[in-house]
Amino acid sequence: MTGIVIDRGDVQVDASIIAEGLRLAPALVQSLLREGHIASRLERGVDEDTGKCRLTFVHDRRQLQLVVDATGHVLEQFVTTLALPARHTRPTRRGRDGAAIAR
Repeated sequence: MTGIVIDRGDVQVDASIIAEGLRLAPALVQSLLREGHIASRLERGVDEDTGKCRLTFVHDRRQLQLVVDATGHVLEQFVTTLALPARHTRPTRRGRDGAAIAR
């Protein structure tokens, strides 16, 4: 398969498309998807977007979004580097007077 195939509601995306967007080797894509290291989501268009789909793939901090029509033609493509999650810090301990207590 090459490209994106939409058949009776099922969507298949060639591994090379995902690999290029996420900067991976195509041979790794299927195993990373199966193991849950690449997250994927399919959203179907409604109203004026009926017949379109948005496909999202995320690996580490890279996100690939593809908007495709009913024939699998890519209308829009976005590649984003996601922000790092905020560092978890312990809350500041405070004394009865509200002043911070040194650790």
